[in-house]
Amino acid sequence: CTTIVASDESTELVEPSGMVSEEERQELIDKLDASTGSTAAAMCFMGSMPPGCPPDMYANIYRQLCSKESLCLIDTVVGLEPMLTTIASQENRGQVVLKVNASELSRLAGFKKSSTESGGIAENELVEAATRFLQKFSPHASKALTGLAITDGRHPSYFVTINDDDRLEVVQLPVPDLTSQGVLYPIGAGDSVAAGTLAAWKCLDGDANCLNDKLRTALNSKLEASQSAPSSKISTAFGFGLACGSASCLCEENSVFRIDDVVQFFTAMEPP
Repeated sequence: CTTIVASDESTELVEPSGMVSEEERQELIDKLDASTGSTAAAMCFMGSMPPGCPPDMYANIYRQLCSKESLCLIDTVVGLEPMLTTIASQENRGQVVLKVNASELSRLAGFKKSSTESGGIAENELVEAATRFLQKFSPHASKALTGLAITDGRHPSYFVTINDDDRLEVVQLPVPDLTSQGVLYPIGAGDSVAAGTLAAWKCLDGDANCLNDKLRTALNSKLEASQSAPSSKISTAFGFGLACGSASCLCEENSVFRIDDVVQFFTAMEPP
């Protein structure tokens, strides 16, 4: 893995891993099955798949381990179409959120946003990109997904709720300003956003063991102040995830952060 750092952005070059055999894939499935008791309380699909994994591997894992009670966060565009098809076909599917950055969403939708890769997307363009994405992956995307959690670097993020009639509700979430924090380490911030979002979502869904007392208090206080019902739990959880991602930018080690930094960033955010 090689990281190229420029003045205001960085690029990570990751070489492919070794080939994964069918036996190794089955071993993974067996371990997941044993650890979840056949049904996952929460599942996060993140990143690309190594050589040897079929495009529907994530979809097969979802089919085997997720149920109506499972919360699912998708943080990858690899194997996305078979995942959406599989999730939409499940009668007892649970809530599913796709986390994607604005540039990825625009590419998936075949939409060209007016700003550059590092520039922020306008809200009207984001709505257009989300609408085109749902049209492109119709009818499965709107059936499979509860919403879209859209990041945009240092610019505001958005949570888009997908209603039954494909009507979109958009909530903007501010991102902490890190310009005065000195050297930043953004590699791994996206993983921190995903992990933090799912942990907070599960906590707000009733699993108090996901987070410690300090974090639960901050979450519940923010939820009470939220005006974005009925998606307030997920959008509040996404805000928490953004605080985790911002906090990880302050630590040199990838996807590592200090809890106090998360609490400081999260409590300073305007409620969604």
